[in-house]
Amino acid sequence: MLIEIETLAGVIRPELVIEKGKVKEVKVDMGCPRLKRKEIPLTGDPDANFIDQEVKINGHTYRITAVGMGNPHAVLFCDDIEKIDVKGIGSRIGYYTELFPNGTNVHFVQKVENNEFKIRTYERGVEDETLACGTGICASAVATVLNKLADIKKVVKFHARGGDLKVKFNADNGKISRIYLIGSAVFVFEGEIDSEYLYEYE
Repeated sequence: MLIEIETLAGVIRPELVIEKGKVKEVKVDMGCPRLKRKEIPLTGDPDANFIDQEVKINGHTYRITAVGMGNPHAVLFCDDIEKIDVKGIGSRIGYYTELFPNGTNVHFVQKVENNEFKIRTYERGVEDETLACGTGICASAVATVLNKLADIKKVVKFHARGGDLKVKFNADNGKISRIYLIGSAVFVFEGEIDSEYLYEYE
């Protein structure tokens, strides 16, 4: 079963993965990543990519990979994300408008195993660390491939504060043409609604 949901990052199309009559996972078509500066957006050469680039901000040096998923994302790889000042560094990079004119979400990624990573996220608008970010995990998965830390042909697993998610790619000649975000389905509640509260749309 497919449905369409309109979000600020564009229209997404969730698919229910059903096993033995129950929904096991939800698979979401997240579209195609944007890699050119003008698409993310970033300042500088509009047609250039921004992969593992050194950036100096207020005396601090960072290596950043930028990916757009309908919204901008900066991805940084580190050895121990538990020691990262997510809010401090995230806000510093997130509002560095000399590079990111519209601001950016910031993700800190640590490799655990082949195609398996931990992630922590700073989200603009929230102005703090959040438990997970769907577009951010997709952007981070793309960044792992661009930095040769993951196999594009295999599922990439992420452990976020809010739970585990997987990313799968459609790729042609090493170029990602589609990204799918996959998460477990968990029963939360059930309810009933009186038909008088339902509206019919023509």
